[in-house]
Amino acid sequence: MTDYVFNNDEQNTLIRDNERYEEVNDITGTYVFEYDAMEEKYYVCATYEKMFWLSDDMLTGPWTLIDSLKIFDQDKEDFEKFLEEVKKGTPKRTATFRIKTKVDKKSRWFSVTLQTLKGLNNSLVRVIGILQDVNTEMEARKELAYRRTYDALTRLLNADSFYAQMKAMIKANPMGRFVIVSIGIENFPIIIDRFGSEMGNEVLKYFAGCLRERLSMGNTACRYDTSTFMVSLSDFSDADVLILIRDLNALFESESISKCGAGLTYGIYRVEDMTMDVQRMCERAQLAREEVVSTRMTNYAFYNENMMLSIKYRAEMESEMNPALEKHEFLMYLQPKIDVETGKICSAEALVRWQHTPSVLRMPGEFLPLFEQNGFIKKLDEYMWESAAKYISQLEKEGMEIPISVNISRFHVDNNDLIKTITGFVSKYQIDSRLLQLEITETLFAKDEQKLYYLMGELKRKGFVLEMDDFGSGYSSLNMLRAAPVDVIKIDKYFIDDIMLTSKGSIVIENTIRMLKELGMVVVAEGVERKEQLDFLKSVGCDIVQGYYFSRPVPADEFKEMLRKDRMEEGL
Repeated sequence: MTDYVFNNDEQNTLIRDNERYEEVNDITGTYVFEYDAMEEKYYVCATYEKMFWLSDDMLTGPWTLIDSLKIFDQDKEDFEKFLEEVKKGTPKRTATFRIKTKVDKKSRWFSVTLQTLKGLNNSLVRVIGILQDVNTEMEARKELAYRRTYDALTRLLNADSFYAQMKAMIKANPMGRFVIVSIGIENFPIIIDRFGSEMGNEVLKYFAGCLRERLSMGNTACRYDTSTFMVSLSDFSDADVLILIRDLNALFESESISKCGAGLTYGIYRVEDMTMDVQRMCERAQLAREEVVSTRMTNYAFYNENMMLSIKYRAEMESEMNPALEKHEFLMYLQPKIDVETGKICSAEALVRWQHTPSVLRMPGEFLPLFEQNGFIKKLDEYMWESAAKYISQLEKEGMEIPISVNISRFHVDNNDLIKTITGFVSKYQIDSRLLQLEITETLFAKDEQKLYYLMGELKRKGFVLEMDDFGSGYSSLNMLRAAPVDVIKIDKYFIDDIMLTSKGSIVIENTIRMLKELGMVVVAEGVERKEQLDFLKSVGCDIVQGYYFSRPVPADEFKEMLRKDRMEEGL
């Protein structure tokens, strides 16, 4: 044996090298020990004791230190097999286990390597152990695996995992009764635009919680896309599905959620062909939900084969709508508004028709719901605004000044380009802004009142006359009437229809009209179809009426002749 004598410089260098070695171990999360069987001694790196428990009784034999590690309960069986293989002669083994540490008293992932060196007669000479901290890597892998299965935000299954699970459920129970329900968060893009993505995320997480609370074992849910969820139900009757919808609606109607205007729509597909691809099943549930969005009759719909024809029809319209706009196939029709006192035409409402072919005239109910859904309504509105402004200019040149009202959709309020666009048409055709009257649907007031009121105030300052359309159809409130900067109130047709039905209906309408007039507003009643309605409205002070009793909506040229005749009679 050679004795080494170090001078002070050499000793200092050796100390620094050891310190560097320990520092590298600490940084890399590596913990090394070695058992020398000849000397019956352990050599343990200094960093080991920082991470793991260490005492003299753990250092008495070749396996005592490794046996003292506090292995996570679920990993103990695998660790014992691993250790047994090494003891039986496998020279080197590496495996990953969770081990409890001194640092945070929690289990962390470590890669454990054990290597044995044997001498003559297969006698043990040395045992080397290396524990490498791989917790960050393993947690990342775990998170990655989780994300392959689950949606990170809602913690529900993702679409691919939902397909796989649904397929497995059908395979396990081919005679079962399965239902797939597509559930959409209504107005989600608007929520993001007005309240921000954080609020949007809260809405999604809240609804995911509603699903977890309501769904029982054997049923599952996923986040299907940005604002759509898919639910699979086993052994549910149609009545059971409707009860689920009722319960989800009730859970979802919290104060914070309702304030942002979120709602739910449902599409229901009852699985009949078990061999059908699960993705196609989901598409049919989606199709049923889209039917809800387009018709707005209720917030749920069951799939039927007619919907497939409907979607093809809508796809055809979507492919034709932009070319139709370029070819001016959208026509402006006008419905006269009549002054109750004089019986003369005092204004008109611009309404759209689609001349699809020379012999086919499409009515608004056939295409407007789709355009409102896909956003094309914004282009169509602007087209109608310009058509009305141009028409007003033409009438003025012929000595017939008359206001024409046009509709404003939520897309213009949301996109902040309303004022610039509509004042541009007024300037282009050199008309008085008070002649291009703007109808704002009552339901818009339920969305973002402050923003809407600001835009309305700006429009009034520029001379536009503002009308609240469909008053009485749902959102009306006394506070809204007090605060909304409108000049004209249009009472909804369904409100007017109540006049002849009950005495209470008459009382409500009579007092409503009188209150509106006391507030300084002009009152228009639309949907007047019978003389009895006209007589009643005249008796309670209604200013203007509109409806089939006087005229259906007519083409622009026909309205011009109607107006010219009306003015000539007025001059007599």
